[in-house]
Amino acid sequence: MKKTFTFFAAFLLSALAFAQNLDPSSINREAWIENPDIVIKGDELKNFPGGQLSEMLLGRLPGVDQTSTLNQETKVVFVVDGFVWLNIDAINIHNIEEVAYYRGALTSKLGVQNTGSGGVVFITTKTAEFEQPFSADFNTLLGSNSFTNGEDKNRSALQSYHVALAQGSEKFLWRTSAVFNKATRNLNSFDFVNQFQLNADAKYKLTDWLDLRVNASYAPAKGDLLSDKVMADNIVLNQNLNYKQDNWNGMLAARLQPLKGLTNEVKFLKNNITEDFNRESSYRLLYPDGGFVDYYSVNFEGGRVNSATLINDLSYEFYANQDRIRFKVGALYQYNHDEYNNSVITSQVSDGTSSSLSSSEYHIKVNSLVGDFSVNLYDILFINAGVRRDQSKYAVDRKGIYAPFYRANLSLKKVVLKNVDEVNAIDLFGSFGEYLSPVSLSSDYPMSDFNQRVNSFNRFVFNSTKINDKTKIQNYGLKTSFFKNRLEVSGDFYKNDGFTSFIVPIPSYPEFTGTIMFAPLKEKGWRIWSSADILCTTAFKWNTGLNVFKNNYEIGSIPEIDTQTTTSDNFVSKSAVQAGMQQRFSYAGFSLNVNGYAYFKNPVTNARFDENGFNVAIDKTSFVNLNYIYLGYNFKEQIGRSLFKNLNVGIVSKNDLHYKKNINSMPLARTLGIALNATL
Repeated sequence: MKKTFTFFAAFLLSALAFAQNLDPSSINREAWIENPDIVIKGDELKNFPGGQLSEMLLGRLPGVDQTSTLNQETKVVFVVDGFVWLNIDAINIHNIEEVAYYRGALTSKLGVQNTGSGGVVFITTKTAEFEQPFSADFNTLLGSNSFTNGEDKNRSALQSYHVALAQGSEKFLWRTSAVFNKATRNLNSFDFVNQFQLNADAKYKLTDWLDLRVNASYAPAKGDLLSDKVMADNIVLNQNLNYKQDNWNGMLAARLQPLKGLTNEVKFLKNNITEDFNRESSYRLLYPDGGFVDYYSVNFEGGRVNSATLINDLSYEFYANQDRIRFKVGALYQYNHDEYNNSVITSQVSDGTSSSLSSSEYHIKVNSLVGDFSVNLYDILFINAGVRRDQSKYAVDRKGIYAPFYRANLSLKKVVLKNVDEVNAIDLFGSFGEYLSPVSLSSDYPMSDFNQRVNSFNRFVFNSTKINDKTKIQNYGLKTSFFKNRLEVSGDFYKNDGFTSFIVPIPSYPEFTGTIMFAPLKEKGWRIWSSADILCTTAFKWNTGLNVFKNNYEIGSIPEIDTQTTTSDNFVSKSAVQAGMQQRFSYAGFSLNVNGYAYFKNPVTNARFDENGFNVAIDKTSFVNLNYIYLGYNFKEQIGRSLFKNLNVGIVSKNDLHYKKNINSMPLARTLGIALNATL
């Protein structure tokens, strides 16, 4: 039966695929992010029955390791309107205009903000348009979650309510939105959290050459996590969790174009995050010989982050040979100032009573300067190259660190296939870049002085031991488009050289706030992604595609942790092929969207603790998941000239069909709901 199911799932994934827009005419038109791998419109995400953007993107981004195989080595960086956000789950999904994914080496331009080699997700938020009449959008999602973890079964009511108002005149535009989410974040555990999200955006065109923009958002969340039984390897945990978070973001931006070709954009972002956890836990550590140790603890942990980022981006474009040769020179200055505060109070009972209090506070100030040069020769050859310099006041080595990058694109279509109408594009591309490893900006505080906790807003990692000053990333590939862009196929090979980290649970910290250890990491792999309009000229339309990729890892020696060492030295992980898919159908007002992903016999690393100390093992896991289905109907023809400009009603489901093997720590919530979208 399992073999039959596996064969069916593999066949399904080979026939279905993701259907993102691969058209490079994205609204993200900066030279270093042109031609993204994937572009996803915000309207494709708004009916997803979940509140975590990371969950909505599963199976859609070619090359992002769905298995989280090595914790942070393929971490994706989220950039919202030019800034790296510390907590991406605070963004309102309905405020997203476009998601563009890029895994090229030019991600090194993010410098100290780039904390992983999985690529960059550029998010452009919605704004009103100038001379736009008043409009109102309403989105509602109601449903039911069912969640099974071991013998425990839970149910909750999913609710999401969103309203957005917008208007624009000749010089001024504004947009404001509000959303309430309940039980929408079930990616890693069952969710009892209520979340509000408020956003306001305004833009003023002072003159023809000066635009001003202000944006503010507030996303508080709180909830109680009921008794949650977790069984992972040698750990059994029952806990009650009270959670509270506040998230503020404020942005000011000015765009000046005083001369033809000269553009200067100044942006300032202020971000404030607070998180408080009150946790009561009973914990049992199981030993191979059948013995065990019980712990009981009451833990309070509060985290605070204040972050300020200033970016000044100056560029000048000029032309030659009747504008067929174009040049662009750019200079970017960036300043980051982050303040971290972490407080932990723990009372623990195990053959006695103990309590502890720890508090830590850190400041990170980084000055960065980027210079780059771009040239476009007859739309045949495009080259962009530059270098970034970062200097941290609190780093162990306070010398500036330089990181070069380049990207090149060659159009074979315009060289040898110029008169072939069936071929729209054949481009060879390549890129190489270096960016600063977070460890390079470590403070000189020893690890024991910082009670590290994995949370949503850690940008930098503190450690007393350096692994690599820089992470290197490169990729080379081919992009093609045929038959008036109805068929698009792309592929590349990539190679990274950096570091990875493992979270090792320690018996004295049953809430998994254990030690973080680092190891050198070499990563290489290949990707293929495609999109096809199989039917587009008939009443029945079908858009389909497929993304397939494979990641291989080689991990170096793992350093000592406290007084105990790991039992593994070097090992190579050859991952199985992974795949993601999405397809879209439409006919006479009906629409059907399907999304899924899978991997088979994929190696997943687990750091364990037993009577011999710490050790790292590799387990082979398989997983197939039908991540998302949406069946909707648009009443546009029926409503005519009524109050509504647009009205959609649909049925949505999540995780209805999945198969997994050797995975005990990834229970998924099944969701079924009704979605309503209306525009006045």
